[in-house]
Amino acid sequence: MKTASGALKNLLEITSRKQFVGGKPQQQVIACVLRPTEDGASATTTSLVRDGRTSIGVFSIGALWADGEEGIVIPDIDRLMGVLTAHSGEVELIQDGSMLRVKSGKKRTSLNAEVGALAFPHSNETIGEWEEKSVSLSGQISEDGYIMRDGSVREPFCKMTMPCGELAAAMRCDNINGQKLNQFNFEVKNGGVTLDVGDFLKGRTQIELLPLDTLQPHNDFSTVLEGGIDQIIASYGGEVNIHFLDFRPEGQGVRAIIRFDNGDWIYQAAVLKR
Repeated sequence: MKTASGALKNLLEITSRKQFVGGKPQQQVIACVLRPTEDGASATTTSLVRDGRTSIGVFSIGALWADGEEGIVIPDIDRLMGVLTAHSGEVELIQDGSMLRVKSGKKRTSLNAEVGALAFPHSNETIGEWEEKSVSLSGQISEDGYIMRDGSVREPFCKMTMPCGELAAAMRCDNINGQKLNQFNFEVKNGGVTLDVGDFLKGRTQIELLPLDTLQPHNDFSTVLEGGIDQIIASYGGEVNIHFLDFRPEGQGVRAIIRFDNGDWIYQAAVLKR
């Protein structure tokens, strides 16, 4: 597989889903597998976060795959990011048995890359098993909403669309006075959408996002999302579409499917109040 080094770094950074916990960054995905699209013109990752429940993301970049290439195992995203600091321009990744070869210009770096390695430290599931589970669950996300176990579709009851840059700027208010609480409270009320971030000790900020005329008919609601979605949204241009799904009848709050212009998406569970 051949692609631009910068694009690959961005894909790996997004896939790792770093979020701040107690003020410290924490990877939600350690390992992944790059897969070709049917036309062989893109590379994608499909990954559940480490708890296996709260979020799944599908991300992609442009790439050129050779005939017969099926995938590239990334055993440790941070380790490969470290390797890529020595490679620039176009890079080629080759799955050579249990080894990953990284080539650019006259440089060639090799890493152990076994699909049978553990997906996370202290995990019982391998990288291959975790990817299989991730791909299976990603099949429950359709253009129409979330496919339930009985085959019915839980359609979004509210949608919003806005520029990625504008939403990312609003989310950055979570950094005021170094808070980085990683919780984003979306509230639809009185004809518009607001975003609340931060706490009152160091500064809680409310940002007006959208007026009512950009929304489908809805009932007022609020939902808190986390999972490092601010870091991901900041990595995209164009528009972001957020589809809110009502799982309150199941006691699971209001969940969201976040979609980008290039077809990438995130399924994110709500933070439930205890």
